[in-house]
Amino acid sequence: MLTMFVVSSALIVAWLLCWPFGGRFPRTAVVARAAESNALGSLDTVWFESHGTQIEAWLFVPHHSNGAVVVMASGLTSTKDCLLDPFAWNAVSCGYAVLLFDFRTFGGSGGLPRHHVDPLRQVEDYNAAIEFAGRRFGKMVLWGSSFSGGEAIVAASQHPDKVVGVIAQVPYLEPAPHLEPKGLRLVRFMALTTLDLARAAISTRLPPVYMRAFGRPGEFAFYVSQENPSAACDDGRDPRAHPFWQALPSQIRGGWRNVMAARMLASFDQHRPLDALVRLQCPLLLIGAAQDEAILASELVRAASMLPEGQVELHIFDCPHFAVYLPPLLERNLHVQAQFLRSCAQSSESGS
Repeated sequence: MLTMFVVSSALIVAWLLCWPFGGRFPRTAVVARAAESNALGSLDTVWFESHGTQIEAWLFVPHHSNGAVVVMASGLTSTKDCLLDPFAWNAVSCGYAVLLFDFRTFGGSGGLPRHHVDPLRQVEDYNAAIEFAGRRFGKMVLWGSSFSGGEAIVAASQHPDKVVGVIAQVPYLEPAPHLEPKGLRLVRFMALTTLDLARAAISTRLPPVYMRAFGRPGEFAFYVSQENPSAACDDGRDPRAHPFWQALPSQIRGGWRNVMAARMLASFDQHRPLDALVRLQCPLLLIGAAQDEAILASELVRAASMLPEGQVELHIFDCPHFAVYLPPLLERNLHVQAQFLRSCAQSSESGS
């Protein structure tokens, strides 16, 4: 009887370790982006380290610099390939250099397991980028979008002597009650997280447990919205999704799948950028979307009310979450951001 129990237990453990949500995520070969130059400035690929891991970044340098830099990162599971060039060149047109980097385990940056979203580690990556950029440039503005929008606020609150402004585009600031998992969905989240953490504790050689990052209503995924591709769509190219997804490059650096390591959920509740907002000492530009199903415009209005008058500038566009990346809203969005950047540069010069 005891033997049967041991064998059964071993079979159950073996089955769990071979859970179908697991699997390798091979990182495709990454070739450095070729150097570029245009009427605004130049672009080169650079590298720096964050906690022993190599971070790949694109450094945009204006021909006519104001001596400041924008440190920029992308949103949830996204990479610097994903439609961020217009925002970088927009900053360059205002005289700023731009350091656009990939978080650890994403895009051209190193780190395993791939697609490990850890907000606390990603703030560390922002801090490493700030240190790297600070060796060459003076004052800086932090830029983040969606999930990285909140991380940019947290990082800026830790560097009041260096950061002269923050641009947070449709930023995640705190867990939204209307999106919190309940019932069976919560149980599934907890099971996958526990299993992923258990695998990591047993051996780093075991593949992680992945869960779907994006999905549509009724599907099991971390972020569910009508704008998203189906959870079953690995490359995101679902014709039902917002045009943003079709506009992405066909080949994303380092490889991309619609998944994220489930262990992220273990530290997710510790990430509350709204708590860091009140410690922010520099000007803040908040960009919102009135039709956003995840980052509610009302949340951004409430966040703006927490800061003194004159410190925060809030713009809510009448569009869904991903529309801020694409025309026709893109041009208006870039104009608002350019005005803010010029204001930060002027304030920095008058204060120095």
